Amino acid sequence: MSQGWRMKKILTLGFLLHGLQPLSAQTLPSYDLSYYDSPECIKEKAKSFAKNTLIPNKSDEAVGTSICQVAKAAGPSSHEDMAKRWDTIPSEVRWKCINALENDRKTGRIPTMDYVMLGTCIDYLMKK
Repeated sequence: MSQGWRMKKILTLGFLLHGLQPLSAQTLPSYDLSYYDSPECIKEKAKSFAKNTLIPNKSDEAVGTSICQVAKAAGPSSHEDMAKRWDTIPSEVRWKCINALENDRKTGRIPTMDYVMLGTCIDYLMKK
């Protein structure tokens, strides 16, 4: 067996093996939760809460503040929970949810993205 032939076989095998390797792992995105500290959050959540209660014309800033504080406080534990299950979620589901949330934010349908939203999307797609 010639040296050149052996090298060609090794290179061919290397390229085949390289082609069969999975793509780089998709990492859990890092979401900025500063929106929950903003006046926009307080105003939006107060208005939304008022709209969905018996007093639709009376938004309460204290209610909006509370809702935003709870959402921000849930961030670290939601991130931790998502990190624990991240590798068990099929990559196509992760990709669809990350892109859907990013598109919704860019088009203004949602003001921010967080791990609760990501988890809700993933749970929905996993049940289909």
